[in-house]
Amino acid sequence: MGETYFGKIPVFFYDLNLILTAFSYFILQQLIIKSQQHETNLMKAL
Repeated sequence: MGETYFGKIPVFFYDLNLILTAFSYFILQQLIIKSQQHETNLMKAL
């Protein structure tokens, strides 16, 4: 990673955390959309 010499293990877990957070946000978004009875601004935006 350039000349900063970060450890590979902490960087891996940081990246894994970001990926899992994005995935859980996507699931939450889909559940909110499915729970709505009519077309909302969120549905229009997506």
